[in-house]
Amino acid sequence: MKKRSILVSAALTIALCLCLIAGSTYAIFTSSDAHNIAVTSGTVKLTASMDGLNTYTELTDGNVTYQNDVADSSGAVLFENGGYAKFNDDHNLDIVNMTPGDGVNFTVTVDNSDTNVAIQYRVVLTVSGELGPALKANITDTSSGKVIDLPVDTDTVTGEVVLSCDWTYLGTADLANFGPLSVNIFFPNGEPAHDNLFQNKTCSITVRFEAVQGNADVTTVVVP
Repeated sequence: MKKRSILVSAALTIALCLCLIAGSTYAIFTSSDAHNIAVTSGTVKLTASMDGLNTYTELTDGNVTYQNDVADSSGAVLFENGGYAKFNDDHNLDIVNMTPGDGVNFTVTVDNSDTNVAIQYRVVLTVSGELGPALKANITDTSSGKVIDLPVDTDTVTGEVVLSCDWTYLGTADLANFGPLSVNIFFPNGEPAHDNLFQNKTCSITVRFEAVQGNADVTTVVVP
């Protein structure tokens, strides 16, 4: 009887020791070090301005009979026949009472001084309205030599005509070395039967400069 009691007691003692081992904790050494990371996003920002407005008349191909780059008191630069071209308060160009043989040219200067990353850019010409098919228009990017040309009699009846040059890459070192854009709009002097179709007609022409970050996929990009 005594032997059995001793064995049971020993078993209980072992179980108690196991419980103490399972529930014990250990002290460990710890250390940490933190560093701040400052993040600034890049900027793609362009602003455009128009200046250098002048009008001319070319009644036969290459024969300029009139040229004017002096604005009157209202800011209008006159054509030979009394029409005019004028930059309005919305920074757009109004061309009024244009007749066959009249032309306008001006400069679009693009300021990208706030851009600090590589970009891809293109120039887009949009023409809409009934007078559009009578006009020739072209834009020359003076830095790259690329030209966008809208030939006379381009069909604008079914909607806007949108033309653009290819996207051009511009690294950060070259950001300050592009442009300006030279814009020319001309109403060719054609046959009376043709020209009379465009009396008292209007159109709108938009010159748009678009830019995206340099590594963008331009096949899918939409510029707002």
